Amino acid sequence: MRKHLTIAILLASIFTQTACANSSDTSTRSWTNVSYSTASSTCKLDIFLPSTGEGPFPVVIWIHGGAFKMGSKSNPQSLSALNTAGFAVVSIDYRLSSEARWPAQLDDLKACVKFLKTNATTYSINPNKIASWGASAGAHLSLMMGAALASDPATRIQATVSWFPPMHFYYMDADIALAGTTRCTGANGDANSPESVLIGAQVSLNKALCDAASPISFVDTMNVNTPLPSFLLMHGGKDCNIGANQSVRFHNGVTNRFGTSKSQYIFLANGTHGGGDFTLTSTETTVINFLKAQLMSTTALNNPQSNKNINFTYNPGNKSLLVKDIDSEAKMVNFMLFNTSGIMVKQGTLSNNSINVSELSGIFLLKILNGNQLIGIQKVVLI
Repeated sequence: MRKHLTIAILLASIFTQTACANSSDTSTRSWTNVSYSTASSTCKLDIFLPSTGEGPFPVVIWIHGGAFKMGSKSNPQSLSALNTAGFAVVSIDYRLSSEARWPAQLDDLKACVKFLKTNATTYSINPNKIASWGASAGAHLSLMMGAALASDPATRIQATVSWFPPMHFYYMDADIALAGTTRCTGANGDANSPESVLIGAQVSLNKALCDAASPISFVDTMNVNTPLPSFLLMHGGKDCNIGANQSVRFHNGVTNRFGTSKSQYIFLANGTHGGGDFTLTSTETTVINFLKAQLMSTTALNNPQSNKNINFTYNPGNKSLLVKDIDSEAKMVNFMLFNTSGIMVKQGTLSNNSINVSELSGIFLLKILNGNQLIGIQKVVLI
C-alpha cells in the first residue's frame, strides 16, 4: 500500500511539473487569458508574437469595440499582417459598462500598459515601443491610452491608431448631423444610449461628465512639453453610427496644441462603421506603415523596392504626374501616394496615365499596382 502511494505521488509530481512546463513554454509564441489586473476577472489579455525572431518585439495593443457593452478580445484586427510585419499583438478585454462605469475602463488601460512594461522580458516585447489600435468604442479607448496615459512614463505609449471613435459623447448627435448620412442608431444623447450607460448619466444633460470621459480633455490640459504619442485617425464618410467630425475634433485639438506632426487624419469617403473602405488592403497597409514609422524607425520610403521603377514626369504648371509606359486603358491600374511618415495621402485609379497632385507638396512614395500586383514604386518630389 505504501509503495503504491509513493508511486502515485511520484506520478502526480511528474504530471504537475509537465503541466507547469507547458504553461510557460514560449515555443508556441503565444499566451492566452493572462490576467493583467486584480480589479476584475474580466481583465485578461492574449499575446501573439511573430513566428520568427527573438525580440524584443514592438507591441500593438488591440482594443475591441462593441458600444462599451459587448465584444471580446477574440479575433484581433490584422493579427496575421501585424505579426508578419514584425509586431507582437496584445488583444485585451476590459470591463464593460454592465460591470463598471467610467473611469473603470481607464483604470484597466493603465493596468494593461503597466503590466506589459513590467513583464516585457517574460513576453519578449519592447516596453518602449508600444502602440494602441481600436475601432469604435475601442477607438475611444485607444485615444485614451494615447492621451490620458501620456503624462506618466509608466503608462506612456508611442503611437495610437483610432478607427471611427466616439471621441466626445456630448457632441456626437451634432457631428452625425454634419455627416449627411441617415442615422442607423438611436440618439447618443438619450438616457439609454451606450455612452450614457457608460458614464452613468444622460449624455445630453451632463457635459462635464462627457468632458471627463473624453481624450481631448486630456490633450487640452496637458503640458505642451509632454511626450505625446503620434496619432492616426481614420473615419468613414458613410458611417451612420459616429460622424467623422468626432475624429476631426481630436485631430485639430492635437495639431493646434502639439503641432501637425503629432496627428494624421484620413477621411475614407466610402468607409462605413467598419465596412467599405475599412476592408481594403490598402487601408490596412496604411496603418501598418504608420506603426512601422513610429515603432520601427522606418517609413514607407524604406520598404523594399520593386524591380521596376516608375517612368514619370511631373508638370508643376498643372500640378500633375504623368506616368509613362503603362497602358492604363487596358488594365485596372491603381496608384497610392505615401508621405514620409508612411501615411497614405492619396489613392485612386490611374486615369489617362495622369495623377492630380495639386494639393500636395514635399517628398512622397508613389506605388502603381495592377490589382494587387505591384507594378512599380518610385520616390517623387512635388513642388
